[in-house]
Amino acid sequence: MNQLPRIARYYVKTVIAVGLALFVVCLPKATFDQPLLFIALLLLSSMSASLKVYLPLTTSGSTLSVSYAVDFASLLLLGANETMIVAAASAWSQCTFRIKERNPIYRTLFSMACLIVTVQAAGAVYLWLGGSVPWTVSSQSVARPLVGAATAYFVFVALDDDGRPRAVPPIAIETEIERRRQRAAKLRRAARMQHKEALREERESSPA
Repeated sequence: MNQLPRIARYYVKTVIAVGLALFVVCLPKATFDQPLLFIALLLLSSMSASLKVYLPLTTSGSTLSVSYAVDFASLLLLGANETMIVAAASAWSQCTFRIKERNPIYRTLFSMACLIVTVQAAGAVYLWLGGSVPWTVSSQSVARPLVGAATAYFVFVALDDDGRPRAVPPIAIETEIERRRQRAAKLRRAARMQHKEALREERESSPA
């Protein structure tokens, strides 16, 4: 961890500490009312965590784990307290298996803590917006809690080790129509910028 900037080290340590605190506080609240479903989701999430979708980012390589879908389903079926165990196990599996080089321990702990925080945050938003556990199709106003939980979940998992948003790959321009549209968009942007600069110069040159 020493190779990270000081702020990044503080951020990683803070996330690990918050994740550990949430785990200790919330674990006694887990009821395990559906043990077979819990075990099935735990195994499925851990196994699917090693199935990674590689994202061709511009600045650095990154992966998206298939287990995120299982974790979100577990959140709706079991609730946040059981799901944080499922998610933490999947994070450990993702950092341990099918990797190009061994991850340092702090990165594994950070990934596990990040998913614990993510699950608890998404679960809190889901319940706050009127969601129920287990989720039922007949629930009224189900759109708001689902959208809120999904937004909270994917906002948290979209952060990298430094707490910054992950880079998004650029749009691939393949056809001639797309190239023409791109050139037209650049011309429109240049015209807008030129107009904005002209207005700024006019304001600056006008007497007060």
